Amino acid sequence: MKKIINDCKLEKTMFSYIGSTGAILKSIGMWKEDLTQLMGDTGAVFHFIIHETVCPSSVTVYDWNKNHQRMMDRIGVCTKQIVKMEGPSDKTYVLYQQEALKMIKESINDSKPVLIWAPTDVLEFGIITGYDDSDQVFIVMDCISGDPDPILYTNIGISEVPILYNQFFVSSTLIPKEERIKHSLQYGIQCWNRESSDRGYGIGKGAYKNLINALTNKNYDLFGLAYIIAVYQDVKNHLASYISSSASYSSSFDYLNPVIPHLTHTAHLFKSMTEIVPFQNSDSSTLNPEQLHTLKSLVHEAYDSDSAAMDILAKNINV
Repeated sequence: MKKIINDCKLEKTMFSYIGSTGAILKSIGMWKEDLTQLMGDTGAVFHFIIHETVCPSSVTVYDWNKNHQRMMDRIGVCTKQIVKMEGPSDKTYVLYQQEALKMIKESINDSKPVLIWAPTDVLEFGIITGYDDSDQVFIVMDCISGDPDPILYTNIGISEVPILYNQFFVSSTLIPKEERIKHSLQYGIQCWNRESSDRGYGIGKGAYKNLINALTNKNYDLFGLAYIIAVYQDVKNHLASYISSSASYSSSFDYLNPVIPHLTHTAHLFKSMTEIVPFQNSDSSTLNPEQLHTLKSLVHEAYDSDSAAMDILAKNINV
């Protein structure tokens, strides 16, 4: 048997989880608003995690099982997940693969694409849009490849970072927009104040501290630095736009108006950072002293700007 869903189009964002889920949700009619609203209402605009060595893993190292379900819950979407973190060496891995195969095909048969971790060599989230039993493959999409190769049934969950992860989109209910915004803002304050995670990953203000320390001590992964700044520049742009649109949506969010200039400034600062450490087309292997000095100044200024924004939110929102 063979089935392919042809109307699933990736959303354009560096944050591959939202780019993928946005495409899936629009394909199945569970989301009709724009990408900024999706990133905002799910709370993804407040995603800011950086390892103490600025490892590129920073963007995707968090509790997928808990956070992805909560992101979808904020917009009224019910999901199921398969998560097997231990890798193919685990004795039950093949059993999880078999269960995933069954659930993926059931979802595709129901015309619902499926989220997957690393369907190609790109270590990002992607989408399964179909399957073909004759070739024993899944048809996939990722955030970079124009037309990636299919993935064998037996290779699901096997990559450079071997994690078997799928999220299935079951049903949805209507959550009033004002309620979605409120819950997202509450989550944002929690993220900002959390500061630390496991194994050297900083969250919110803790992410800034890690980045500043890494630059000060010259203890950073340059590829990770360029990648992380590119991703968060995208996220910070959406955050500024989300807060601006939320302030215009209802007078109950008038308190957001003084937040907008701070977050807009942060987004501009991250744009300036990307010019110092471009993610693509860079032949540099290190930063020179002038670049490093300028980058540190921009990061400090962004921290102050975000701090001012979060202080205003904290004074107006009960967490």
